[in-house]
Formats: sequence, structure tokens, C-alpha cells
Amino acid sequence: MTHIKMKSGDFTFTARLDEEGTPETSKWFLKQLPFKISVIQAAWSGPAFFTDLNWIGFDVPFEKATSYPLPGQVIMYPGDERGNSGEIYIPYGGNCFACPRGQLAGNPFLIITEGVEQLEVFGRKVRWEGAQEIAFEKVE
Repeated sequence: MTHIKMKSGDFTFTARLDEEGTPETSKWFLKQLPFKISVIQAAWSGPAFFTDLNWIGFDVPFEKATSYPLPGQVIMYPGDERGNSGEIYIPYGGNCFACPRGQLAGNPFLIITEGVEQLEVFGRKVRWEGAQEIAFEKVE
């Protein structure tokens, strides 16, 4: 079982990689490590923060895709031919994953197992203070 540490300032989260349920997304993600992203507040879906992937995951297939991720699930949206370039998306409240063009679905490839109770506090920080960097690294 692979664990990932997610760190942003004073916030640290530990997540379990769902290699069985999302094998292709997990392989893609492990190739990105160490991985740093800047997240911003989501505008269409509910309490969440996200980053644009700029097409780097476009070849990842949909696996166990959901439009209703739960707080503590980190999802990867590979992108589509309509111009959506893909996202890493992290909800901290009730959600229906969407964009201006309509409902989306993403692969829930990470499950936060430690620190999930701090997601809402971190989400409020993103909402009120702006973009925040998150670093992802494999826990050895």
C-alpha cells in the first residue's frame, strides 16, 4: 500500500493511493512525484480547491469516475476533447463536480487518511487568502 504526504505550510495530510481501484491514474501520479501544484478555490462545484493540469494527464483513462467526491477524496480529471485540460480536485464539503460546460466526473485516486479534519480549515484559507501550493511526495 502506497502512502502520499501532502504538505502546504502548516497543513500536512497523509493519503492512501488507490492502486487497485484506479491503477492507471495511480501509475500516472507516481510518475509525477515529487509533485507541486498551486490550488485555487473551485467556482462551480461546491466547497473544493483544484489545479489545472495543462493537459499532462490527458491520456489517463476514466476509472471509478465520480461526480460526487467526498471530503477526503482527491480526484483526477484527465481532461476532454471539449477543451477542459484536466484537474486535480479536492473537495472539503458536499460537491457535484462541474465546470461552466456542465457536470464532470473524475478518478478518486487518493484517499486522505490523516488530517482530513483540517481540510475545511485549509479550504477556507484557499478561499480567503488565494492560491496555495501543495507538495505531494511518497512516504517511504
